[in-house]
Amino acid sequence: MSTAFVENSYANEEKASYVLDSFVEAGDSVLVEGSAFRYYTKKIPFGKVITNFWFDYNGDGKSEEADYRSAVSSGVFKAIMTTGNYYNTKISIDEFADKGPYRLFYQENQSLFLGQNIAIKIYIKS
Repeated sequence: MSTAFVENSYANEEKASYVLDSFVEAGDSVLVEGSAFRYYTKKIPFGKVITNFWFDYNGDGKSEEADYRSAVSSGVFKAIMTTGNYYNTKISIDEFADKGPYRLFYQENQSLFLGQNIAIKIYIKS
């Protein structure tokens, strides 16, 4: 398998992760699709980086879309980063990230393998 195939199959989150890391602080919580940002940030503890794989906002022991929607509408996160690439993920955050107290701050478009185009977006509290 060629390296180009692997690199183009998933979003490259490096640049966007550095943008996000440039304005977060140690006590902040962020919501990100996937978990790559956890490995780029030097400021936020692992547990403060919430992914779209598991998050129980209402404390009922389940991770459901309502947990994410409620947390986003309540402004729980300092920022939200979406990748537009939803392979094997639980929730598509991009569908509601610009609702409530958030506004689009950054967008990076990428072309992936087989012509798939995605946009990595960072939303911040207004």
